[in-house]
Amino acid sequence: FQLFYFSINVILAILVYKYIGKYFTIFSLLQTFLTSIFSSFFKQYIVLDDILLLSIFGGVINGFGVGLSLQGNASTGGMDFVSIYFSNKHNKSMWNYIFAANCFVVTIAGLVYGWQRACYTVIFQFCSTQVVNRMHKRFTHQALNIITSKPDEVTANIFKHTRHGITEMKAMGAFKKEDTTMLYMVINSYQVNDVIKSIQEVDPKAFISVSNVKQVIGNYYQKPLD
Repeated sequence: FQLFYFSINVILAILVYKYIGKYFTIFSLLQTFLTSIFSSFFKQYIVLDDILLLSIFGGVINGFGVGLSLQGNASTGGMDFVSIYFSNKHNKSMWNYIFAANCFVVTIAGLVYGWQRACYTVIFQFCSTQVVNRMHKRFTHQALNIITSKPDEVTANIFKHTRHGITEMKAMGAFKKEDTTMLYMVINSYQVNDVIKSIQEVDPKAFISVSNVKQVIGNYYQKPLD
């Protein structure tokens, strides 16, 4: 099984090498190779007999491993390659779609091997997908509204950390009737803390609100994986 698993990933790696990146593919193949080895080695140390518990905790552990790989600009291969490709293409997370595709495959397998095993597999995939969605922030976006009296200094410092654009709008405080500036930008979720820190470095009194963005359409810079 390990040989088959590795062979499938090599085929997918050849297909995504052109579209995702050289280093991403190399690190992913290394991850796949190590997974095949460690899966065989640690199989004898499984201490749980309950299939439901194995499905739940196995899914959480698997999702955590996938999330760590993705944060390091790699993957665990297989459907991860497919998800990353379409996520890059559409600039949105595709993990829930991959989960749906896996459920379809598992349903077909359920007709052959039995529904009990198929249902446990769905539980495993669901737990894994939820953890990955929590950890992988590359394709989730958040909007920042920044009220500042130092727009030039703030934007200059932000541009030292990110290439995302900023929209500047003149505004007025309703209470003091003082002129001010509102800056608006959309960034990846994992960049939020760094951008807020860069704002506060030059304007500690800046007012910042952060909100979730469902989808971004248009010219949006996405940092390459390689």
